[in-house]
Amino acid sequence: TSRRVLGPDHPATLDTTMSLLQILNGLKRADDASILAAELVDATRQRWGDDHPRTLLHLNEAGHVWAAAGEYERSAAAYQEALEGRRRLLGPTHPHTLVSLNSYAVLLMRQDDYAAARPLVQQAYDAQVQVLGPDHVDTVISLFNLAHVAKNLGESDEAIRLFTDCIERWGRTLGDLHPYTIRGRTGLADVLLALERWQDTENALLATAEQLVADPQVPGRISRPVMERLVTCYEGWGRPDDAARWRTRLPAT
Repeated sequence: TSRRVLGPDHPATLDTTMSLLQILNGLKRADDASILAAELVDATRQRWGDDHPRTLLHLNEAGHVWAAAGEYERSAAAYQEALEGRRRLLGPTHPHTLVSLNSYAVLLMRQDDYAAARPLVQQAYDAQVQVLGPDHVDTVISLFNLAHVAKNLGESDEAIRLFTDCIERWGRTLGDLHPYTIRGRTGLADVLLALERWQDTENALLATAEQLVADPQVPGRISRPVMERLVTCYEGWGRPDDAARWRTRLPAT
């Protein structure tokens, strides 16, 4: 209705289009979302030009949509334009600039290009430490991405160090059972399992698994990955009774 009455580039129409785009993306209607993302970017450019904050915001959102649709080249171009525009307009350490930097880095990681992603994630992390502080949630997300990069580049010792740092920082600020802290712990466990370091894996997981069993309020999608890795640990370690005991505790997702 707003498009018909006000026109496709009216601010109210663009706000409605942005909301609809996020809904379609959440519903995984990739084709519809992809088309709408292109229309949104074009209409925003027509209204405000290439370097307006709204244009850069919508470019970054379009990048998310196209990445989810598997249109990686199109997504990369959108992220790069948003990043360059925000650097010019807002500066290299502005939070919105860092969002675009991380978005582009994560896209590269999705394509298994970890070597190219690393300097971007490092830039984001260094800036976030300076602007937000070392324990800010967004800062530690970038640290987690650095750990993920190290793991996938075969740098096990560095990955262990970084995942452990994530667990400690998120544990202090969010608590031991927060989903982010759990992600850090399962990331650490994956590295240790690959190295067949069974005792270290048990040390990383067991206390948290016991806490999760004792807290029925934690959703199964959060607790199950911890327990699954504990089962894998005991199977590899040659402790089938412990593996079977934890297998019976696996929650539904």
